[in-house]
Amino acid sequence: MLKELGAQGLDMVELGAQSLDNKALKESGRGYSGDDVHTACDAVRAAGLELGVQLMPGLPGDHDDVFQKDVRAVCNIKPDNTRLYPCLVLRGTELEKWWREDRYEPWTLARTIRELTLGVAALWKAGIPVIRMGVAPEEDLAPEIVAGPWHPALGQSVRARVLLKHVQEQVRQLGRAPERLGVPFRHSGEIFGHARELLGDYARLGLDRESIRMVDKKRFTLS
Repeated sequence: MLKELGAQGLDMVELGAQSLDNKALKESGRGYSGDDVHTACDAVRAAGLELGVQLMPGLPGDHDDVFQKDVRAVCNIKPDNTRLYPCLVLRGTELEKWWREDRYEPWTLARTIRELTLGVAALWKAGIPVIRMGVAPEEDLAPEIVAGPWHPALGQSVRARVLLKHVQEQVRQLGRAPERLGVPFRHSGEIFGHARELLGDYARLGLDRESIRMVDKKRFTLS
């Protein structure tokens, strides 16, 4: 079927895997196993199609660093892209019932940002683009979110922290207080995070706003 669809013009299949952990999949009622996810990914590749994999950190059954293990598994699969949708509790769902009965506790926003920062750093290092983090801010959806780590600029905050960690590592390698940081134009809208939340972190590195410049280069430059 995949090959037939490819012959008709389909070029990519995105799989809503959500996790590859059997415990999380079972407790979330997904109806398949981690092995099934691998089999499905192999089938998409065998049909000559591009592959996208979606993960949903913070599912029921979350345990023992599940999300970071899922990220490592996705890095091994090497899809063409990923999307990361932290689990939210929506009105009228079974998950809302579990939440109100204290059978499910969603991730906090702080944990979500911390976990996604680690995960995105690993995915980027593996050369895998992360093309979406969190659900889009839709007018009809917002009133239906009763719990969970939703934020309108989640992706921006996470990407900014991944970039900050990169700069921090470069400063350590430099071995002294930096004088200037050149930031590629493509990162100009996110280097400081949402509402410039990371300005203080850069200042602690010795980089104030005046010493950070946008440059027409592909890589960061530090001097």
